Amino acid sequence: MQWSEISVSIDREGVEAVANMFHELGAGGVVIEDPELIDSYRAGGWEYEDLPPVGPERGVMVRAYLPVDSRLPARLQEIRARVDQILAALPHIEGKIEFRRVEEEDWAGAWKRYYQTTKLGKRLVIKPVWEEYSPSPEEVVVEIDPGMAFGTGTHPSTVMCLQLLEEYVGGGERVIDVGTGSGILAIAAARLGAAAVIGIDCDPIAVKSARSNVELNGIADRVSLRQGDLLAGVQDTAHLIVANLTADLIKVLAGQLDPILLPGGQAILAGIITARQAEVQDSLREAGYVTCEARTQDDWVTLVVQKER
Repeated sequence: MQWSEISVSIDREGVEAVANMFHELGAGGVVIEDPELIDSYRAGGWEYEDLPPVGPERGVMVRAYLPVDSRLPARLQEIRARVDQILAALPHIEGKIEFRRVEEEDWAGAWKRYYQTTKLGKRLVIKPVWEEYSPSPEEVVVEIDPGMAFGTGTHPSTVMCLQLLEEYVGGGERVIDVGTGSGILAIAAARLGAAAVIGIDCDPIAVKSARSNVELNGIADRVSLRQGDLLAGVQDTAHLIVANLTADLIKVLAGQLDPILLPGGQAILAGIITARQAEVQDSLREAGYVTCEARTQDDWVTLVVQKER
């Protein structure tokens, strides 16, 4: 079977919108190539020699794969229109689309090169399901099937969330993961010792993907998943909330944290580009939350907040 590889090179701010578009169109796999992220991993000693070279002059590359069938022409036309809409909504960024056909055996193996076992923080190890890995006694392994690529541990925001979960999950907490995607953060929280974790996502496909990954890790007894709109309608309470979203969604979420977040609890909020950090913190401050910690990686910032006493 032949597949159409669609590549969109775009500024970092438009990456999430393009990736979401591909998911909504039923892409059979999505790959994000971020030159700065790859360079930072290489500088840190991680082995990424197998990755193809990417140049910062073309921005971030988002690739997706669609089957070559009778629906392909209409899908490609919709992709062009949707990318135009994204660029119109973000007039200060640039984008470019490229298409090519690949054989199934080429694509099926090639995309896996982008996902390798990676240690993040002191204990957490993110491992794709097809790789073998022998963890040391102190390591905590999160196994992921990244076929739908709803968050696989390589984006700076995800990396920072995972590292912060290591620090804030001490054992026995109730945790809510808003925008769970692949379930990677919910799974990590449970594997680190959280007593109960709820993962919420507005996308039913993401919820299905997360459920598969939860079962893969053998923690279905501690992680429940549901479809929902941020924290709207949630009656549960939590010691810790983690949300890897966007700046706009976190501004909305700020007004939903109370009373779900228990007194003394923290919220880890990610997916914020550094240029919008101040306005997000203003929204949180208006909702009565103070920033305990702010971490940055590349152009992204992750905040840890708690209720002002």
